[in-house]
Amino acid sequence: MSGRTGTPNPDQRRRGSGAGAGRGAASGTGSHAGQTVNAMRTLKILYLLLAGVCYLFFCLYLPQFSAYLLLCILLLPALLFFAAHYSGAKLQAELVPPKPHAHIGEPFSCCVRLKNPTIFPISTVIFRIHLENETLTELDDVEFHEAVPPRQTVCIHVPVTPEHAGAVHVTLQSIQVLDTLLLFSHRKRFSAAFSATALPEVPQPPASTSPLQAGEDAVMQPTTEPEEFLGVREYRSGDRMRAIHWKLSSRFPEPVVREYGIPARTPVTVAFLYAVQADNPQERGQELDAMLEALQACAAFFCANQDGVTVVLCRSDWHRSETITEEQSLLPLLENLLETPPEADAAACLSHWESLGETAAFCVTDTILENPPFQKVFTAKAAGSDKHVSIAGNGAEIVYRTLTDSEGGAA
Repeated sequence: MSGRTGTPNPDQRRRGSGAGAGRGAASGTGSHAGQTVNAMRTLKILYLLLAGVCYLFFCLYLPQFSAYLLLCILLLPALLFFAAHYSGAKLQAELVPPKPHAHIGEPFSCCVRLKNPTIFPISTVIFRIHLENETLTELDDVEFHEAVPPRQTVCIHVPVTPEHAGAVHVTLQSIQVLDTLLLFSHRKRFSAAFSATALPEVPQPPASTSPLQAGEDAVMQPTTEPEEFLGVREYRSGDRMRAIHWKLSSRFPEPVVREYGIPARTPVTVAFLYAVQADNPQERGQELDAMLEALQACAAFFCANQDGVTVVLCRSDWHRSETITEEQSLLPLLENLLETPPEADAAACLSHWESLGETAAFCVTDTILENPPFQKVFTAKAAGSDKHVSIAGNGAEIVYRTLTDSEGGAA
């Protein structure tokens, strides 16, 4: 058993709704899958015409030889029919999933593994990949074709590029096996599938310039009181020279250093109103992308500054709250969130938030809120006042700049 990798050639005809769940793209040689199907019809007609002409010609001039020729003409398609259906029935297909997370606009490759255990070569295998963004209800179908030699396994890498954030569901729907002359075909249905979460790619936050983390005069330890003097202790390797208490060190055999306390910082709360009000499918995807980028940027900023962040995901009928200290801890929350489509009414989400009686320093939404119960609102649309920050465009950079200007939102 040997194996090789291949690159499929996609059919240019796609069926879908919305802006597209993802775009399959690959380059290759040969005809497109749709053109191959059309060639099958043409070759069948030409083959029948050839058989008829040969039969009439040799019946008139060489009757004995015409019988053998006609027999061969009839046996050849019978052999091709048997090879196509036998190879198609024995053909094994497997969909190998890639990593569970993907970035918008960057292709991630899933592998379709085709195994031909028979002695017959398969000149053309047409398989259909169904793409669905379950979050935004976007559909897309793409067809590919590949040849599989006898007793070999072919791995076809199909690149899929998510256009918008969401739960992308990839399904291998059907496989069609064609004979060498494209006269017959055998179709099989499969239910192999996998899911991946597409999210915006967020750059790393800038380095913190918080004075509480840049102390040069003493060794800091967490405490409940700001700048509380905890005392002195023996000098340890790695302590700063400025932290040494020189006057007291003269009374001890070893140098001693000052210890001050830094205030224990409460994690910042960021509310996320999971609602997109745009009617156009493309705008819905763009606004959801901007909102998720802002939320990820907030989490990255506070986790990088060792503040921690409490993320509250809020719909009109439920909410989920969790405090995280690592940026990666946000991914499981977003996976569960994107399994359901966003709300259409941000005001209902806000009403549910207000019924909780909680407070938040920042909020991420797609619309401008009047008299919001938040210190600052990141919106996916144009801002109307200084309390609203638009995140259309380079959302992460705007969020980082805003949080830096407001000293991280927690002090």
